Amino acid sequence: MKILSIKCRKLMHQDLDEHYGKIMSDFRKNEDLISDSSRLCLSCGICCQGVMYDHAGLQADEVDLYYELGFLPFMTTRGKEGFRLPCIFYIDNKCSIYSIRRPKICASYKCKLLRNLMDREIDSKEREQIVTETKRLIESIQDRLTTKNASMNFQQKIETSLNLSQIELLSADNSTKAILMDLATLEILLKKHFFLEAELRKLDHNYR
Repeated sequence: MKILSIKCRKLMHQDLDEHYGKIMSDFRKNEDLISDSSRLCLSCGICCQGVMYDHAGLQADEVDLYYELGFLPFMTTRGKEGFRLPCIFYIDNKCSIYSIRRPKICASYKCKLLRNLMDREIDSKEREQIVTETKRLIESIQDRLTTKNASMNFQQKIETSLNLSQIELLSADNSTKAILMDLATLEILLKKHFFLEAELRKLDHNYR
């Protein structure tokens, strides 16, 4: 076997250094992306509040554990078990069990905003603006609702406070009209930034 020349060795080491540098650079980018994803979820929590959904599903091996922890049981029309939203562990505007053991559905769910962040279609500053704007609107609406029952999801509070089944827009007072306008704006924001296309199709089908 021929002994490699000093020049060859230098070139090999240079290639290895460049390759290692690229691997570490990619790792740091992925690490930053994971951190951004976690920061987004923890700063957002809109899916935890019962604004987008009224329940979340549980795997069969999770049911007993999370019911014992106090999750409010929910049975879907298909006989699958889950828990009611808003989640009882959404405390002080964030998930209080995020780093401990949140349900699998919570760990695996990726809204449109999160997917866009992971695909680098938006940056951290833009996602922060979207989350802040949407949460501010939700809080503003909730503050004006007469129903404050913490166990009710967002939709239930709206229906109870505004009596939607009997309301007539033309005869509604100005405060009610203002809430309805904000609800329409919120729906636009949720559809544009948070709901996936498949979820929107399912929602449209349910309302037909």
